[in-house]
Formats: sequence, C-alpha cells, structure tokens
Amino acid sequence: MASGIKAPAPGARGAKLCGIWSLIASATCIGIPIGLVLAIIALVKQAKANRLAKENPDLYELPTNTGLVTGIFGLAMPVVILPFLGIVSAIAIPAFLTQRDNARIPAMNAVFEQVTERAQLLEMEEPMPSAESAARTLSLQAYRNPYTGKNACPVLEEHPQHPGEIAIFVRTASQESGSQGPELVVRACVKTGISTAESEARIPWAAPTVTFEPLKP
Repeated sequence: MASGIKAPAPGARGAKLCGIWSLIASATCIGIPIGLVLAIIALVKQAKANRLAKENPDLYELPTNTGLVTGIFGLAMPVVILPFLGIVSAIAIPAFLTQRDNARIPAMNAVFEQVTERAQLLEMEEPMPSAESAARTLSLQAYRNPYTGKNACPVLEEHPQHPGEIAIFVRTASQESGSQGPELVVRACVKTGISTAESEARIPWAAPTVTFEPLKP
C-alpha cells in the first residue's frame, strides 16, 4: 500500500464541498445562517482529514487547504456583509419610501379631480339634485386607491382618516363656509413623509365654479 496510490483522507472532499457551498450561501445574504453552518462543518471535516492523514501517512494523502480556506471565508463573509447591508438598507429604504409616497400624490390628485368633476356634472343635471343627494351619489362611485391598490368609495365624513381616502360632506353657510348657500366639500388624504395632509375642493351648490387645491410633493 505504501508504494501505491494513496486514498484521499476521509472528510477532505466533504470539507471542500461544504466550504464552497458556504461561500455561495453567504453571498446570497438570505442563506447566511446556512452558510455559517456549512463553514463550521467544512472546518471540522478539514481538521479530521488532516488528523487522519498525519496519523496514517501510508494510507491517506495530505488534503489540500481548500476546505480550510473556504470555511474561514464562509465564517468571515457574514461579518463583512451584514454591516454593509445594514448601512445600505438604512439609506435606501427611507429614500425608496419617500419616492413612492411622492409618486402617489399626483395619482391621488388625479382621482381627486375626477371626483370634483363628477360633482360638477351632477350639479348641471336637470332637475339639479340637492347637495346631500349628490354627496350620497358620489359616495357610491368607486375609485382606485393609489396607496392600497384596491377599489374604494368616498366616505360621507368631514375628514378622511387614511391615506388615499376621500371624504365628502355638505357644508352650509351657517358653518362659516363663506358662501351664501350650501357647498359640497371634497377632501382627500395623502401621505407626506411620516405625516399626512389633506387637499380640499369646495363646490358652491348652485354655482358651476370649484376651488381646487392640489397637493405638491
């Protein structure tokens, strides 16, 4: 056996494979826990292979250090990658959320304008419905909420409660609306950063004018 070809030490091939797969798993980020386990297994197998090769030099050839090197790198990579991912996430995620909210504001303004245009069309009907009747009609017409991506209907309340929500109510002259008669008020809620803001349209009922205040990012 001494003059023949020596067999690879038991565990040498497993150490190499586990070390390589630990690098791959750690590089994918989501496989870091698996990568750590494989790296430890690679180091254990490499140590076993080295010990057996030294104890039986006539039977086994001394394994290469591939399992040792890849195992060490497999353990070290998460230490480097995790802080890097934390820094990138701390910068990128808030910026992404801000840009997403800013992109939703024009979409919400477009929905807001559609609702006010529908209200004006109702005002021009013959016979002209009451402001209360128009508000109820508008509350039954669905629109697509830019924040949830789902269809929703305006609510018959004075203030919208959530981003993307539209509220409709009738305000009379006695409520210091500044008009001589009732007016239909449409309000929309959008998210600006960590807070919310409202946009309001006032439609004097019996006059075809509308005061529209769109929101800006």
